[in-house]
Amino acid sequence: MPIIVPIKNDENHQITITLDNEVFKLRFLYSDLNDSWCFDIYNQDNDPLLTNIRLVPNFPLIKQYVNTGLPKGDFVCDGNINTASITRDSFSKNGFQILYLTEAEIGAI
Repeated sequence: MPIIVPIKNDENHQITITLDNEVFKLRFLYSDLNDSWCFDIYNQDNDPLLTNIRLVPNFPLIKQYVNTGLPKGDFVCDGNINTASITRDSFSKNGFQILYLTEAEIGAI
């Protein structure tokens, strides 16, 4: 079962989450200029693993990056397939959520 990543309606926030038995810190940032969200992934020691990942709907977000420290699965912004972008209110009003899928869950799709 995918993990729902708790995202706040806050333009700049960080959460700590355990994925695949490892602790990660995710920082979410909203840009007024681009009307878009991005996020960064840090390990538990606050070392950046991947930064400035743009949140786009219904597409794997980290699959194309190679970094041994990254979570083994992938993140997906799940929501209305007819929407081309994630905007300021997509999580609070438009029903979007960020899911983390394990390697096994990705393989089963």
